[in-house]
Formats: sequence, structure tokens, C-alpha cells
Amino acid sequence: MKTGNHPAKTNAYHHGNLRQSLVDSAVAILEHSGVPGLSLRAVAKASGVSQAAPYSHFSNKQSLLAEVARVGYVRFCERMARELDRDDNRLVGLGKGYVFFALENPALFHLMFSGELAQLVNVDEIDDAFLQGYQMLVDVIAENPLTQFGSDLPHLDTAYAWSVVHGIATLILGNQISAKRYNLNTDEELVEKMLEKYFSATEEVT
Repeated sequence: MKTGNHPAKTNAYHHGNLRQSLVDSAVAILEHSGVPGLSLRAVAKASGVSQAAPYSHFSNKQSLLAEVARVGYVRFCERMARELDRDDNRLVGLGKGYVFFALENPALFHLMFSGELAQLVNVDEIDDAFLQGYQMLVDVIAENPLTQFGSDLPHLDTAYAWSVVHGIATLILGNQISAKRYNLNTDEELVEKMLEKYFSATEEVT
């Protein structure tokens, strides 16, 4: 689902919109070159501004990465929200949004959920954005209980659902599973069929 081989210049900078232009450029560079290729100088060049311009918003690469991760979580929640009501089973919709975001933004997804993030930035700065996505999962499961673990361990349903969607996303990104391998037409179809199976109604464990 990723398109293009090179980070496109945004050319979107207008007075008062520099910060957004810098972040958009940073995300594009991240997808193309990874964290090592991301720098304030590279972001300035991609945004068409002077090398000094980014310092009016970001003191260093770490502060830029923190904002990239925060914006990633915001976009992540928006992607899940778009899919949420497209299925009768809202948890399937939420899961599809989760996996589709990962497939569309592999490097950003890796940054957001990698243990490396805590080594790169102060994660306290992005905790609220992360928790918003987690709360969406908690709320949807509260509305549509999975009952995989019975009434004694209801919170494990959240861990189960998160493990399922994250595992599917990671395996597809790692080319470990694919639609072609299982005689399906698209990875989107693969994701939908797997989530419908995992998140179908089940009898409560006793």
C-alpha cells in the first residue's frame, strides 16, 4: 500500500504553516530513509526553507521525532475511526484501521511501536496521543465483549485483540504472510477474513 520511492517535497509551506510542513516532510523522509536519514537539515531541504528555519519549532532531531510520533498516533486514531463504523462488527472495523495504517505507513508504524522510541525521545511527550488509540480499543471491546477469557479476566480481551491486530500487521509487513500465499486477491481481503474469524462472537469461557 506504500507508494513512491522518494520523499516528495511538500511545497506546502506558507506563512504560519511551517511546523506542519516540516512534520509532513519528516514523515515522508522517515518512510524513505528511516530514522538515520531524518535530520532537521533534510527536513528543511524537503520543505524548501532555510536550514535555520526548523529551529524555530524544533530544538533538535529528538524533538522532531517526538512530534512525528505524536502526529503518527493522531493519524493512527483517525484511520481507525474511519474504519470503525464500516463493519457491523465494530471491532473488525477498528482492527482493519489498525492494520491498514501499518501497511500504509510502515516506517512510521515501526517508530510508533518500537522499543527504540523510548531511547530516541521522551515518551511522556506522546503518551496522551498513544493512550487515545488504546482507549478506542478498550471502549469498542466494552461495547462488544469478546468473552475470550471469561468474566474473571475481562481485561485480557483487550490484550488479546491488540495482539491479534498487531501480529497481523507485523507479519504482513515482514512478508511472513500474504494474500497470494493463501490464495486471496489482496492483503485487505486477508486482513478482513482473519479479523472476522478472530473477532467473531464466542461463548464465554467458564
